[in-house]
Amino acid sequence: MSYTILVIDDEKIQRHMVAGFLEKQGYSVIQAGDGPEGLAIIRDRQVDIVLSDYKMPKMTGIETLDEIKKINPGIQVILITAYGTVDTAVSAMKKGAADFVTKPINLEAIALTIAKITEKTRLVKENERLRKRLAAYEDTPSIIGDSPALRAVLETARRVAPSDTSILITGETGTGKEMLSNLLHTLSKRAEQPYLKVNCGAIPKDLIESELFGHLKGSFTGALSDKKGVFQEADRGSILLDEVGELPPAAQVKLLRVLNDREYQPIGSPRTFKTDIRVLAATNRDLKAMIKEGTFREDLYFRLNVVPIQLPPLRERRADVPALLEHHLKEVVKRIGTSPRTFSSKAVDLLVKYAWPGNVRELRNLVERMVLLAPNDVIDAEDLPVEVKFEALPDEPRPLEEGIDLNREIERLEKSYIEKAIDFYKGNQTLAARALGLSERVIRYKMGKYGLKE
Repeated sequence: MSYTILVIDDEKIQRHMVAGFLEKQGYSVIQAGDGPEGLAIIRDRQVDIVLSDYKMPKMTGIETLDEIKKINPGIQVILITAYGTVDTAVSAMKKGAADFVTKPINLEAIALTIAKITEKTRLVKENERLRKRLAAYEDTPSIIGDSPALRAVLETARRVAPSDTSILITGETGTGKEMLSNLLHTLSKRAEQPYLKVNCGAIPKDLIESELFGHLKGSFTGALSDKKGVFQEADRGSILLDEVGELPPAAQVKLLRVLNDREYQPIGSPRTFKTDIRVLAATNRDLKAMIKEGTFREDLYFRLNVVPIQLPPLRERRADVPALLEHHLKEVVKRIGTSPRTFSSKAVDLLVKYAWPGNVRELRNLVERMVLLAPNDVIDAEDLPVEVKFEALPDEPRPLEEGIDLNREIERLEKSYIEKAIDFYKGNQTLAARALGLSERVIRYKMGKYGLKE
């Protein structure tokens, strides 16, 4: 992580000397000639550390320290003074100074003091980041299931997670692409480093480059201060570019440069910066089709798609539905604080047959709805939404034999659905017709046609 240091000193020669030394140490340095000027910079730009002279016109170092802490308590302040008395040091520390150095200035001593502060800051931020990650993972549902399709995905993830290879995760909406990315980062060598997520489809196209690569103040309308992008914030860690197919062309070019050369250029900056980052990407779009349409770069696709992992839709791993129902039912009951709930065997049977167009996300939402709305602790088939009861996957069609009558097969399925609806609604033709999208006249006609009792 790079740090921005503000040097405040009314002695111009000394200020330039210190600033030049710190720039050679790899820090980004800003200069101010007095306290008010320094405070204006802090209000306007990102600053991590302030190195301030103690005795200055307009405002003393202690007064400047007081105002800095009001603006941003997280900024670390080091005071420099020729009056290195114990009382002065104690007063500065009580006011919130991070450290204290004396004149004549020893540049190496300043470098050592800053290094100690940056290391302490890094450890504090790392601990905070780990706590947030732990809390996030505790609240994030696991990847549940033991179907052959899911086992194959998880085995691939286990094999490639420790590498730094770019991975493209594809699959329909709600299949768990973000959870798989979380797992890949957790199992990687970068697990203790930053992990940031960017939803490329949720950020306005004219701001996505700033979000990824950062910008300098004044580089475009609305850029009121410097901004660090995720490629700087997540250095040495991983990022997830969710909905990567939504990236506009200009951002695609810059992303390709990062993947090829491991460097990027913030908007408005003449400098390029190196980055050490692992890129995970996810999309529910057909990137190959987008390449043919000219909306996605083929070279970027191949750089992202070093290892492709496709998550199967839930309808292709229906054997996992019972385990998913049990897992999410326990999670929802615990979170809401209600009595234990279970699904009846008939309800589970219907839920296994349901097509789940919204995949695992839809299942999770349905479980929460049932916990809130079902009248009993046993959630039965009649409690389920209409779309589940009557849009469940039909029985497997019989093998097409030579000379089969297609009209007869259609009538067989139609009769079967009408029978199920009449049985479910205990002979109430009005409700059955409404559930099937038919009029009462039509359902009566078809019942007569198929010899069903009214």
